[in-house]
Amino acid sequence: MKKFTVILVLLLTLGIFTSSPFTMSAFASSPTDFIYQDNGTYYAIIGYTGPGGDVVVPDTYNGKPVEMIGAFVFTPASLVTSVEIHNNITNIPVQAIDPSITIKGYSGSAAHTYATTYGNPFVDLGAASASPATGSTKVNGVISSTVIDCVVPLTVSFAIDPNTDSFVSPRLKITNNTNAPVNVTIVDFKMDQDTINKGFQSVAPDTYTDTEWKGLNKTDSKKLAIGTRADTGWAIINNGSTLYDKGLSNVLVGAIAANSDADMVFEAKHGNSFEKVETVSYTLSFKFELQ
Repeated sequence: MKKFTVILVLLLTLGIFTSSPFTMSAFASSPTDFIYQDNGTYYAIIGYTGPGGDVVVPDTYNGKPVEMIGAFVFTPASLVTSVEIHNNITNIPVQAIDPSITIKGYSGSAAHTYATTYGNPFVDLGAASASPATGSTKVNGVISSTVIDCVVPLTVSFAIDPNTDSFVSPRLKITNNTNAPVNVTIVDFKMDQDTINKGFQSVAPDTYTDTEWKGLNKTDSKKLAIGTRADTGWAIINNGSTLYDKGLSNVLVGAIAANSDADMVFEAKHGNSFEKVETVSYTLSFKFELQ
Protein backbone atom coordinates (compact mmCIF):
# COMPACT_ATOMS: atom_id res chain seq x y z
CA MET A 1 0.00 0.00 0.00
CA LYS A 2 2.77 2.44 0.79
CA LYS A 3 4.67 1.51 -2.37
CA PHE A 4 1.68 2.31 -4.56
CA THR A 5 1.26 5.71 -2.96
CA VAL A 6 4.84 6.70 -3.71
CA ILE A 7 4.54 5.75 -7.38
CA LEU A 8 1.35 7.77 -7.72
CA VAL A 9 2.95 10.87 -6.29
CA LEU A 10 5.86 10.65 -8.73
CA LEU A 11 3.53 10.36 -11.69
CA LEU A 12 1.59 13.38 -10.57
CA THR A 13 4.74 15.37 -10.15
CA LEU A 14 5.90 14.43 -13.65
CA GLY A 15 2.55 15.50 -14.98
CA ILE A 16 2.93 18.93 -13.45
CA PHE A 17 6.21 19.55 -15.30
CA THR A 18 5.04 18.20 -18.64
CA SER A 19 1.52 19.56 -18.66
CA SER A 20 2.61 22.81 -20.49
CA PRO A 21 5.40 23.53 -23.02
CA PHE A 22 8.74 24.96 -21.76
CA THR A 23 9.17 28.71 -22.48
CA MET A 24 11.86 31.32 -21.71
CA SER A 25 10.65 34.69 -20.45
CA ALA A 26 12.11 37.93 -21.92
CA PHE A 27 14.36 39.78 -19.52
CA ALA A 28 15.37 43.43 -19.66
CA SER A 29 19.15 43.50 -20.07
CA SER A 30 21.32 45.67 -17.89
CA PRO A 31 24.84 47.04 -18.53
CA THR A 32 25.95 45.00 -15.52
CA ASP A 33 25.01 41.78 -17.38
CA PHE A 34 28.17 42.07 -19.44
CA ILE A 35 31.90 41.61 -18.89
CA TYR A 36 33.91 44.46 -20.36
CA GLN A 37 37.49 44.85 -21.52
CA ASP A 38 38.94 48.38 -21.46
CA ASN A 39 40.81 49.02 -24.72
CA GLY A 40 41.81 52.61 -23.96
CA THR A 41 39.39 54.68 -26.02
CA TYR A 42 36.57 52.14 -26.04
CA TYR A 43 35.24 48.99 -24.36
CA ALA A 44 34.83 45.51 -25.80
CA ILE A 45 32.25 43.07 -24.47
CA ILE A 46 33.99 39.76 -23.80
CA GLY A 47 31.33 37.98 -21.78
CA TYR A 48 27.65 37.81 -20.85
CA THR A 49 26.37 36.92 -17.35
CA GLY A 50 22.72 37.93 -17.59
CA PRO A 51 19.58 35.77 -17.45
CA GLY A 52 19.21 35.50 -21.23
CA GLY A 53 16.16 36.33 -23.34
CA ASP A 54 16.14 39.52 -25.38
CA VAL A 55 19.36 41.42 -24.84
CA VAL A 56 20.33 44.97 -25.80
CA VAL A 57 24.04 45.69 -26.11
CA PRO A 58 24.81 49.01 -24.37
CA ASP A 59 26.08 51.97 -26.38
CA THR A 60 28.47 53.20 -23.69
CA TYR A 61 30.04 52.06 -20.45
CA ASN A 62 31.83 54.21 -17.87
CA GLY A 63 31.75 57.19 -20.25
CA LYS A 64 33.38 55.38 -23.17
CA PRO A 65 31.77 53.89 -26.29
CA VAL A 66 31.25 50.14 -26.54
CA GLU A 67 32.56 49.22 -29.99
CA MET A 68 33.28 45.50 -30.05
CA ILE A 69 31.71 42.13 -29.17
CA GLY A 70 34.29 39.41 -28.51
CA ALA A 71 34.18 35.80 -29.68
CA PHE A 72 31.79 33.30 -28.00
CA VAL A 73 29.94 35.97 -26.00
CA PHE A 74 26.43 34.92 -27.06
CA THR A 75 26.31 31.10 -27.20
CA PRO A 76 23.33 28.76 -26.74
CA ALA A 77 24.42 28.37 -23.14
CA SER A 78 23.81 32.07 -22.56
CA LEU A 79 20.05 31.45 -23.06
CA VAL A 80 19.94 34.61 -25.21
CA THR A 81 17.19 34.49 -27.83
CA SER A 82 17.90 37.82 -29.51
CA VAL A 83 20.54 40.52 -29.26
CA GLU A 84 19.93 44.14 -30.28
CA ILE A 85 23.06 45.82 -31.56
CA HIS A 86 23.29 49.55 -32.36
CA ASN A 87 25.66 51.39 -34.67
CA ASN A 88 28.24 51.93 -31.93
CA ILE A 89 29.34 48.31 -32.43
CA THR A 90 31.74 48.25 -35.38
CA ASN A 91 33.68 45.03 -34.75
CA ILE A 92 32.00 41.60 -34.38
CA PRO A 93 34.42 38.70 -34.96
CA VAL A 94 33.40 35.23 -36.16
CA GLN A 95 31.56 33.06 -33.60
CA ALA A 96 30.70 36.08 -31.44
CA ILE A 97 26.95 35.28 -31.79
CA ASP A 98 25.57 31.79 -32.28
CA PRO A 99 23.63 31.39 -35.55
CA SER A 100 20.51 30.42 -33.61
CA ILE A 101 20.29 33.82 -31.98
CA THR A 102 18.31 36.56 -33.73
CA ILE A 103 20.21 39.79 -34.34
CA LYS A 104 18.34 43.09 -34.25
CA GLY A 105 20.10 46.01 -35.84
CA TYR A 106 20.22 48.60 -38.56
CA SER A 107 20.52 47.98 -42.26
CA GLY A 108 24.09 48.53 -43.38
CA SER A 109 25.55 48.21 -39.87
CA ALA A 110 28.17 45.77 -38.55
CA ALA A 111 25.35 43.75 -36.98
CA HIS A 112 23.60 43.46 -40.35
CA THR A 113 26.85 42.37 -42.03
CA TYR A 114 27.45 39.72 -39.34
CA ALA A 115 23.92 38.31 -39.62
CA THR A 116 24.16 38.16 -43.41
CA THR A 117 27.59 36.52 -43.31
CA TYR A 118 26.91 33.88 -40.68
CA GLY A 119 23.22 33.18 -41.23
CA ASN A 120 21.65 34.68 -38.13
CA PRO A 121 18.00 35.73 -38.33
CA PHE A 122 17.99 39.51 -38.70
CA VAL A 123 15.38 42.07 -37.63
CA ASP A 124 15.90 45.42 -39.34
CA LEU A 125 15.44 48.38 -36.98
CA GLY A 126 15.79 50.83 -39.87
CA ALA A 127 18.53 52.40 -41.93
CA ALA A 128 21.79 52.88 -40.13
CA SER A 129 22.10 56.45 -38.87
CA ALA A 130 25.28 58.11 -39.99
CA SER A 131 27.72 58.95 -37.28
CA PRO A 132 28.61 62.64 -37.20
CA ALA A 133 31.90 63.43 -38.86
CA THR A 134 34.17 66.36 -38.31
CA GLY A 135 36.84 67.95 -40.43
CA SER A 136 38.68 71.15 -40.97
CA THR A 137 39.91 73.05 -44.00
CA LYS A 138 42.58 75.72 -43.99
CA VAL A 139 41.44 78.54 -46.24
CA ASN A 140 44.23 80.72 -47.58
CA GLY A 141 43.77 83.93 -49.48
CA VAL A 142 45.96 86.41 -51.30
CA ILE A 143 45.03 90.09 -51.17
CA SER A 144 46.76 92.28 -53.70
CA SER A 145 47.99 95.73 -52.78
CA THR A 146 45.91 98.67 -53.93
CA VAL A 147 47.38 100.63 -56.80
CA ILE A 148 46.98 104.35 -56.18
CA ASP A 149 46.08 106.09 -59.42
CA CYS A 150 45.68 109.86 -59.11
CA VAL A 151 46.01 112.42 -61.88
CA VAL A 152 46.86 116.13 -61.63
CA PRO A 153 47.36 118.54 -64.53
CA LEU A 154 50.92 119.26 -65.59
CA THR A 155 50.28 123.00 -65.60
CA VAL A 156 47.66 125.52 -64.50
CA SER A 157 47.87 129.28 -64.93
CA PHE A 158 46.74 132.22 -62.87
CA ALA A 159 46.61 135.86 -64.00
CA ILE A 160 47.17 139.16 -62.18
CA ASP A 161 45.73 142.28 -63.85
CA PRO A 162 47.06 145.36 -62.04
CA ASN A 163 44.81 147.60 -64.11
CA THR A 164 41.70 146.14 -62.52
CA ASP A 165 43.40 144.94 -59.34
CA SER A 166 42.15 141.46 -60.10
CA PHE A 167 43.44 137.92 -59.67
CA VAL A 168 42.08 135.18 -61.93
CA SER A 169 42.43 131.78 -60.31
CA PRO A 170 42.78 128.51 -62.19
CA ARG A 171 40.85 125.44 -61.02
CA LEU A 172 43.22 122.58 -60.31
CA LYS A 173 41.31 119.31 -60.76
CA ILE A 174 42.62 116.21 -58.96
CA THR A 175 41.22 112.92 -60.27
CA ASN A 176 41.29 109.84 -58.05
CA ASN A 177 41.05 106.73 -60.28
CA THR A 178 41.80 104.47 -57.32
CA ASN A 179 39.15 102.03 -56.11
CA ALA A 180 39.60 103.43 -52.62
CA PRO A 181 39.60 106.86 -50.96
CA VAL A 182 42.95 108.65 -50.85
CA ASN A 183 44.44 111.36 -48.67
CA VAL A 184 45.98 114.33 -50.44
CA THR A 185 48.97 116.06 -48.86
CA ILE A 186 50.79 119.12 -50.18
CA VAL A 187 54.43 118.15 -49.79
CA ASP A 188 55.83 121.43 -51.04
CA PHE A 189 54.70 124.67 -52.69
CA LYS A 190 57.42 127.07 -53.70
CA MET A 191 58.44 129.72 -56.20
CA ASP A 192 60.72 128.40 -58.94
CA GLN A 193 64.34 129.52 -59.09
CA ASP A 194 64.02 131.12 -62.54
CA THR A 195 61.33 133.40 -61.13
CA ILE A 196 63.52 134.25 -58.15
CA ASN A 197 66.29 135.11 -60.60
CA LYS A 198 64.01 137.73 -62.11
CA GLY A 199 63.91 139.51 -58.76
CA PHE A 200 60.60 138.11 -57.51
CA GLN A 201 60.26 137.08 -53.90
CA SER A 202 57.80 134.83 -52.09
CA VAL A 203 56.47 136.37 -48.86
CA ALA A 204 53.80 135.66 -46.29
CA PRO A 205 50.34 137.14 -46.96
CA ASP A 206 50.44 139.15 -43.76
CA THR A 207 53.62 140.90 -44.77
CA TYR A 208 51.38 143.86 -45.66
CA THR A 209 47.84 144.89 -44.95
CA ASP A 210 45.35 144.82 -47.80
CA THR A 211 45.75 148.58 -48.20
CA GLU A 212 49.52 148.35 -48.20
CA TRP A 213 49.48 145.60 -50.82
CA LYS A 214 47.60 147.86 -53.18
CA GLY A 215 50.07 150.69 -52.66
CA LEU A 216 53.34 148.83 -53.29
CA ASN A 217 55.88 150.43 -55.61
CA LYS A 218 57.43 148.59 -58.57
CA THR A 219 60.24 147.14 -56.46
CA ASP A 220 57.99 145.80 -53.72
CA SER A 221 55.39 144.63 -56.22
CA LYS A 222 57.80 141.80 -56.99
CA LYS A 223 56.88 140.40 -53.61
CA LEU A 224 54.08 137.90 -54.08
CA ALA A 225 52.02 135.69 -51.76
CA ILE A 226 50.34 132.89 -53.72
CA GLY A 227 48.16 130.34 -51.92
CA THR A 228 45.88 127.42 -52.68
CA ARG A 229 42.92 125.80 -50.88
CA ALA A 230 40.50 122.88 -51.20
CA ASP A 231 37.29 123.81 -52.98
CA THR A 232 34.68 121.35 -54.30
CA GLY A 233 34.39 117.55 -54.49
CA TRP A 234 36.29 116.62 -51.34
CA ALA A 235 35.01 113.76 -49.17
CA ILE A 236 36.86 115.21 -46.19
CA ILE A 237 38.64 118.55 -45.85
CA ASN A 238 41.25 118.47 -43.11
CA ASN A 239 42.63 121.91 -43.82
CA GLY A 240 40.24 124.31 -45.51
CA SER A 241 42.33 127.44 -45.10
CA THR A 242 44.38 129.02 -47.87
CA LEU A 243 47.84 127.46 -47.84
CA TYR A 244 50.46 129.95 -49.01
CA ASP A 245 53.70 128.94 -50.62
CA LYS A 246 55.94 130.61 -48.04
CA GLY A 247 57.18 127.84 -45.69
CA LEU A 248 54.47 125.35 -46.70
CA SER A 249 55.46 121.68 -46.24
CA ASN A 250 53.64 118.36 -45.72
CA VAL A 251 50.15 119.65 -45.02
CA LEU A 252 47.23 117.19 -45.25
CA VAL A 253 44.54 118.90 -47.32
CA GLY A 254 41.84 116.20 -47.18
CA ALA A 255 40.51 113.01 -48.73
CA ILE A 256 39.00 112.28 -52.14
CA ALA A 257 36.49 109.44 -52.45
CA ALA A 258 37.21 106.43 -54.67
CA ASN A 259 36.89 107.16 -58.40
CA SER A 260 36.06 110.82 -57.79
CA ASP A 261 37.35 114.32 -58.52
CA ALA A 262 38.14 117.26 -56.27
CA ASP A 263 39.19 120.82 -57.04
CA MET A 264 41.67 123.29 -55.61
CA VAL A 265 41.66 127.01 -56.28
CA PHE A 266 44.25 129.75 -55.78
CA GLU A 267 44.37 133.12 -54.05
CA ALA A 268 46.99 135.89 -54.12
CA LYS A 269 48.24 138.94 -52.31
CA HIS A 270 50.05 141.24 -54.75
CA GLY A 271 50.94 144.79 -55.66
CA ASN A 272 49.92 146.59 -58.85
CA SER A 273 53.16 148.20 -60.12
CA PHE A 274 54.68 146.20 -62.99
CA GLU A 275 56.70 147.81 -65.77
CA LYS A 276 56.18 144.93 -68.22
CA VAL A 277 54.47 141.64 -68.66
CA GLU A 278 56.11 139.11 -66.40
CA THR A 279 55.91 135.32 -66.24
CA VAL A 280 56.28 133.70 -62.87
CA SER A 281 56.20 130.01 -61.99
CA TYR A 282 55.72 127.84 -58.93
CA THR A 283 55.91 124.11 -58.27
CA LEU A 284 53.14 122.49 -56.24
CA SER A 285 54.01 118.94 -55.15
CA PHE A 286 51.41 116.41 -53.89
CA LYS A 287 51.52 113.10 -52.08
CA PHE A 288 48.66 110.59 -52.41
CA GLU A 289 48.10 107.85 -49.81
CA LEU A 290 45.29 105.46 -48.96
CA GLN A 291 42.98 107.00 -46.44
